Amino acid sequence: MFCFVGGFSMGGAMAMTLAYKYHHDVAGVFALSSFLNHNSSAYQTLKQTTDKEKLPPLFQCHGERDELSSIEWAKETHKNLTDLGVKGEFHSFNMFHEFNKRELTMWRQWVLKLLPGKDIMILVFRFNKYDCANCS
Repeated sequence: MFCFVGGFSMGGAMAMTLAYKYHHDVAGVFALSSFLNHNSSAYQTLKQTTDKEKLPPLFQCHGERDELSSIEWAKETHKNLTDLGVKGEFHSFNMFHEFNKRELTMWRQWVLKLLPGKDIMILVFRFNKYDCANCS
């Protein structure tokens, strides 16, 4: 079985922390509109990690017009992680704090590249107060 961890916004931050602090054995990490703070415990763990080849790769995307989570914070996170040995991709899009079909298609291609010849199913769940305007 191949396990990827990831998420949108703070879910992506949680996924990066989980994978780079505790679970270097996951197949990959994705973070959409996400960042890690300057003194993240994930950075501290990675500084002490000796086998950098076993670190899971990172797929990170961010909206250039994101008003909730600065793209500069995301770029800094990506630079910090790659400087500490994580192999990764960073993509930016002309959008706000959201994700889109193009981004998800690129993410799917990244997964397929990591797992050639494997059958995969991708489910993406998203929920926030704007998605549920009529919910009680």
